[in-house]
Amino acid sequence: MVNLSVDAETAVFPKKMFIAMEDRVVIYAQNFTSVENKEPYQWKKNDGLGYVKASMQAYPLMVESLQTEHLATAAPCLEYQIYLGNPDTFVTPEILLYAIPTLPITNTQGVRVGVQWNEEPIQIIDFRTYDRSEEWKQNVLSNRATKKVGIKSAIKGVNTLKIYMIDAGVALDYFHINLNKNNPLPYSLLPETIR
Repeated sequence: MVNLSVDAETAVFPKKMFIAMEDRVVIYAQNFTSVENKEPYQWKKNDGLGYVKASMQAYPLMVESLQTEHLATAAPCLEYQIYLGNPDTFVTPEILLYAIPTLPITNTQGVRVGVQWNEEPIQIIDFRTYDRSEEWKQNVLSNRATKKVGIKSAIKGVNTLKIYMIDAGVALDYFHINLNKNNPLPYSLLPETIR
């Protein structure tokens, strides 16, 4: 048996591999490791929109929502590869997803995506807000909608984050993976932690 220790500061990673720095990973949605579109459904880059000046939006806009039971096989998917160090040091890790605040295209749809970390079950996240709720007001004031997903299976080495399309029109801006819930969240957008 051979034990290897990898230093994330000096290691050579494939193109578009995200790494943890100071217990956090910052990913701009447009910089996916890979994308798998399924016609006519697809993720498209939307330049000039969001904090990072380019969001990934679910198209076409006038289609029915995808069925949530078959996301892994039927839905377009954005994939991000993330290298993490020792998971024993993580304290309640979570993913914060930031999207452009939008309304559903129709009254029968939501503003949903499926989120999967490694081989964990896909979690359905809905950015939809109702009427002029306090959440809606905060989203409009900050020009971003935020949702959190807990991470249960972080491993040392390469981890995979997958974002599946469900509803048309969802526009993803960036993701912040906080590996230590005790760390305060930044007030502004941080640079990507990419190697």
